[in-house]
Amino acid sequence: MTLSHVNDEVALQVRDTGIGINKERMGRLFRRFESFNEDPSKPSTGIGLSIVKEMAEKHRARIEVESEENRGSRFTVFFKKGISHFGTDVTIDDTFRAVTIDEMQREDLNEQTPLLLAEEISGHPTVLLVEDDDDLRQFIRSILEDEYEVHEASNGKEGFEKALDLIPDFIVSDIMMPEVDGIELLEKVRTNIHTSHILFLLLTAKTTLDSKLEGFGQGADEYITKPFSVSYFKARVKNLLQRRSELQRYYRDRTNSSPVVMSRASQTTDVPFNEKDLAFIRTVNEFIESRLGNSDFVIEDMAVEMGMSRTVFFKKMKGLTGLAPIEYVRDVLMQHASELLAKGGYAIKEVSYMVGMNDAKYFTKCFKKKFNMTPSEYKSFYSREKIVK
Repeated sequence: MTLSHVNDEVALQVRDTGIGINKERMGRLFRRFESFNEDPSKPSTGIGLSIVKEMAEKHRARIEVESEENRGSRFTVFFKKGISHFGTDVTIDDTFRAVTIDEMQREDLNEQTPLLLAEEISGHPTVLLVEDDDDLRQFIRSILEDEYEVHEASNGKEGFEKALDLIPDFIVSDIMMPEVDGIELLEKVRTNIHTSHILFLLLTAKTTLDSKLEGFGQGADEYITKPFSVSYFKARVKNLLQRRSELQRYYRDRTNSSPVVMSRASQTTDVPFNEKDLAFIRTVNEFIESRLGNSDFVIEDMAVEMGMSRTVFFKKMKGLTGLAPIEYVRDVLMQHASELLAKGGYAIKEVSYMVGMNDAKYFTKCFKKKFNMTPSEYKSFYSREKIVK
């Protein structure tokens, strides 16, 4: 197999030295269930090449076949470079390519970047519904499925396995379940760094204060007792997601992740933050800040540093901060740049280089998007503030 560049295409070529294909059969080569295998010891379904053709067409690729009887065959698949040849009906999931700070500077912030997962592009939050009663589970699913992407589990054990696999936006779980109950599931979710940020709504027939306190004590975000009305249930879920926005703003402010602020916040703030998640964000911030001025570090390296797969890291950051990893890096760089400008003594181009952005024009664009003023305006504002003081 060989790979080569041919003008605006990439050519993937596979060749063999087999019996070859005669001209009469060439016209039927990609038909489904068409098999030319005459060796009964090696049965063939005749669908392999038809699948290859379908997959190639989905990628807007073309296939060329050259064959000579008793000499062998050569199959070449030509893929167009870039993504401009895809129509607007195609969603490109390019979330996990290795992106450096230099490459990040070439992204246009005013356009949809190909750095979002398919579910983020669709705009439907993902919910994991954990309920052992089949009828109730289907009823709750019918309430949610118009606005959310719903996944199901019939007990806490299965629920936790699916939570690790899906990393949903929120979990709706009954308390009374076999194997692993809702409280145990909640504890597992809260103590695992991959899932600790996931919103959790407990659903139960228990109405005692003690049961509610137990749920909230383990870190439940919401508690609904059965029976409930459809409108009430929907309202509580929407309220839960709205409260998450406040929490995401809190996590995005990197000053909140410093050890001193974390210690004070545990006693003074009304924001129900998770110390495990705040420590996670602090580690991410330290990783970014240790590479300030280095435009070559790869965004993907953060996932490795945090001991997560790329998929889990993306979903963790998106759920925790509301930003994809590359967006979060921009945000941290702009916060750091604002501190340098407020401190004074640096030219704007110097600050741009100090945070690893070699393109001053791009730096200005990112800064204005974050603070609604240019670096020059920001610097002038703080200079006046110092004079007044």
